[in-house]
Amino acid sequence: MEPLKSCKRIGIQKSTSVLKLAERVLQLRERITQVEEESDSVCCKLSQPDRNLVEERIRDRENSLNKLELNIQHRLQGYTSIESDLMVIKEEAKIYMGWLEEQEGRLRSNDQLTRHTIEELQEKVNSFKALEEELNQKQVTLHEVHQKVHDIVANLPVQEKEVLEKLMATVQSQHNEVYSSLSHKFQQLEDMTSCSLEFNQKMDRETKILQEREKEFQGLSSTYVFNSLDTEKMLEKYKSLNVKVKVQFKSISELEKKTEYMMDNMTEQGRADIRRDIAELSEQHEEFSKRLTQKQNDLQEYLMCLKKFEGQTLKLELWCNETVKQLEESVLETLPTEMVEERLSAIKGLSKKISSYETLLQEMIVFQENYLPLLSETDQLKLQEHLDLIKSKFDRWTMETLFRIVCDQVQCQAKKYEDYIVEQNTFENTVSVCDEFLLSVQTEVKQINLSLGPNIEDVQLVLHKYEKIKESLHDFEPKLTELDSMKEKLDGSQPIAAVLLRITETYKFLLHKVGHHVEMCKSAVESRDKFELQLSQQDSTLAECEMLLAHSETKNVSKYQSVQLVQEKLEAIELELIKSMERAKLIEQEDTDNPVTILSDRVEIMNQRCKMLREEIQSYQQLVASAEVEREKFETLVEDVVIWFDEKEEWIASCSSVPLAEAETSAIIDKHKLISLEVSAKLKEVKSLASTLVEQCGQIGLPLSAQVTAKLMQINHLEELTMAAILTKETYLEEAHSKRKQFESCSKDVSDWLTQASDLLDSGYDGLDYDTLDETITQLTDFFTFDSFSQEMLTQIDEVSANLFPTLDTNDSMTLKQTLKNFKQKYSKIVSAAQNKMAVMNSKSEQWRQLQKNCSDLSSKLDALKDDWSEINKCSDASPEFVQSHLEKVKTFLEDVELNRPVIDNVNETVRDLERVANSKTRDALSHLVESLNTRWTDLVGDVEVRTSTLQTNVD
Repeated sequence: MEPLKSCKRIGIQKSTSVLKLAERVLQLRERITQVEEESDSVCCKLSQPDRNLVEERIRDRENSLNKLELNIQHRLQGYTSIESDLMVIKEEAKIYMGWLEEQEGRLRSNDQLTRHTIEELQEKVNSFKALEEELNQKQVTLHEVHQKVHDIVANLPVQEKEVLEKLMATVQSQHNEVYSSLSHKFQQLEDMTSCSLEFNQKMDRETKILQEREKEFQGLSSTYVFNSLDTEKMLEKYKSLNVKVKVQFKSISELEKKTEYMMDNMTEQGRADIRRDIAELSEQHEEFSKRLTQKQNDLQEYLMCLKKFEGQTLKLELWCNETVKQLEESVLETLPTEMVEERLSAIKGLSKKISSYETLLQEMIVFQENYLPLLSETDQLKLQEHLDLIKSKFDRWTMETLFRIVCDQVQCQAKKYEDYIVEQNTFENTVSVCDEFLLSVQTEVKQINLSLGPNIEDVQLVLHKYEKIKESLHDFEPKLTELDSMKEKLDGSQPIAAVLLRITETYKFLLHKVGHHVEMCKSAVESRDKFELQLSQQDSTLAECEMLLAHSETKNVSKYQSVQLVQEKLEAIELELIKSMERAKLIEQEDTDNPVTILSDRVEIMNQRCKMLREEIQSYQQLVASAEVEREKFETLVEDVVIWFDEKEEWIASCSSVPLAEAETSAIIDKHKLISLEVSAKLKEVKSLASTLVEQCGQIGLPLSAQVTAKLMQINHLEELTMAAILTKETYLEEAHSKRKQFESCSKDVSDWLTQASDLLDSGYDGLDYDTLDETITQLTDFFTFDSFSQEMLTQIDEVSANLFPTLDTNDSMTLKQTLKNFKQKYSKIVSAAQNKMAVMNSKSEQWRQLQKNCSDLSSKLDALKDDWSEINKCSDASPEFVQSHLEKVKTFLEDVELNRPVIDNVNETVRDLERVANSKTRDALSHLVESLNTRWTDLVGDVEVRTSTLQTNVD
């Protein structure tokens, strides 16, 4: 009962524990029944008191077991009932919590509402009311369940009571949360309903107002009137309507702001629907406002054009009336001759204004073309008649003005007089022009300086001035011809011949003087051109010489050849510069007013450049001499290096035998590296000197001689051969060194292996340990396998030695062969010893396993014999017949026992054989093993023999 009382598990687990206890009690019941059956056979051999004691204890156990079964059954019924109630409560709680989660999901899905009609929103409100009533009913049921739980938990353990109370608290908490969420959503939905109702009403009102404004707009006249006052009244109506539309725009904007609160709890689709309705209303309003504003602007523009048209009409009529008055004052034929010109000027002034008024009339016609289709039929006729009247007046007055201008002519005598006056005035003007021209030519000639400068530009400027004057004189010749023709028309009226003669003589004098100066300037230009050409050629020659000296070797000419060429050209140009100096001084003497030395200075600059070229050539020749000294040094050094290389050739190029010892090989490699460094230093010195020589010759453009080129090729060839030989020998020595290191490594590995093998074979000298003998055999087998590491090492050392023989001399070859022979002899001895030892170990291992098997079998046999002997000893000796039977059984048993004596002898012999090669620990174990078996055998045989003797005595 103690496990049942201490069980603190809950629910099904506790009921399961009780069931397990019931199973255990049932097992006890079976064991007690078995004990009762066994007690019947035992009690007959016991005394009466012992028999009563046994029966009493069995009855006490049965009574305790009956009470325990009743208690377990009672407990099991109680737990089953409680478990049934608990299962029902938990299942109902699970279902109710699932229903609450479903309702909470519905409420969460309605967190954001789509836009609905008022009827749909009211339907949602009703569904929420129904859900609220259902929750109230569920609360009553939940209270009843709480009461039932309160009754049940009184009989439950504390832990199970806490679990059940926590479950009910969770259900109640979730119920309260759903109820609170429902209340909040219900209030939110009611607010949404009122907002939607208000929104729909305002939308309908704004739509209705917009439709009324549209009707009012349609009611206004779509045609224009040909009257500015009426047009202004119509424009005021459009402005008033536009103000009303703008006021409505503010109402729509306020409505859009108010919908923001309503859209906070809506889904994206609901917000999109409201925004679409607002956008459609705003778009309709905006489109109507644009049409209204456009119509207002068009009417405003028409009013401006109409007022302008009326002003143009008034202005044109005033001009026409003024023109009539001026033309009707007097006619040109009635005026005196001296007033004809004044009158004609006035009439011409009137005719000039016609073009401006024609533009005015054209603008009026454009107005008619633009707005005539927009007027009513009556206003169209008015505009057309008004414009036709203006056009007819304007055309009539224009034709009369032109007629009077064309028909008004002066008398023939007045015309001739005017022509004579004109001719006379023209002659006087022409003479005045001629005098002014000739005077200006004389002034220009005087202003020109006759002293010519040294520069050709100065002379060309003077020449250009004279040529320009000469050209103007030639252009003036038609004027003289014109004066001759006027002379014939005006002959007899005044003395013009003297004037004409004076002008002609002056013209000829100036023409001759200017021609003389032109020829003189051309001659001066030609002389200066020749000087400039000569100086330019000399400058080009000097520039070519400078370029030849400044640049490196060209494609076909070396710098040395260029210097020789420059030296020849300098000798020729120096003679030409002397002639140029003389010509420069002659030209400079022509400028008597301002004597200068510009040209002489230029020639002197040429001389200075020649001098600098001479100095550069001298410097170059010094460099050539220095390069020659370097060449001699280079040739001497090359000869010394070649002699040194001949001395070192045998060491560098030979790949002779190398000592077998790695240390001696390393010393040879170090010596080879030192000689390689010395070779590199020699070659570097020669190449440095060769590079210096080539660089100097390249800088001065001096071509290398054939001897130097041959030396350079010799050095390059020697470098290639030497470096190739050094690299070959270095590779040879490195490979030899690597092979010796590999051989020493392999030799060390083989020596280590042989040492390990010897140590392994020498181990166990104090005897074998049969418990670890199999491991020892496995270790030796693994170590001495034919495909083991030792065989691979021997094969590897043979391969390495084969590579070493070509690099060894005779003594080292013999030493290497002897070393390999020693390795192989040691290896053969060790392998043979290992095979012998493993054969002995395998034999002993087999004996040990057979001994273990025999001992195990013998021990089992002795156990079986011991049990049989115990049974035989139980036989009763109450009568002679029993004794005789007992004796026969004992003798038969003794014969069976003696059949195992060869096995005992074999085991003892095997143990003695194994002890001879075993260690002390193993010998102790073997002795202990065989002594135990011998003792058990001896004891059993002794008991049997003693019993046989006793029984035989009783029989006798």
